[in-house]
Amino acid sequence: MNENTQHRDLRKVPVPVFQNVPEPEHEEQPKVTHAVTAVPRPVFTSPQA
Repeated sequence: MNENTQHRDLRKVPVPVFQNVPEPEHEEQPKVTHAVTAVPRPVFTSPQA
């Protein structure tokens, strides 16, 4: 039963973290567009990964 408890923690962590990322990113989309022009796309993929 210990394995089940750990699996539940892992599933609850990536879910809220991923939902918190797209929310702020959407609001900063207009500002990010300018940064993307000067910054390569691979750099943005690193923090998002």
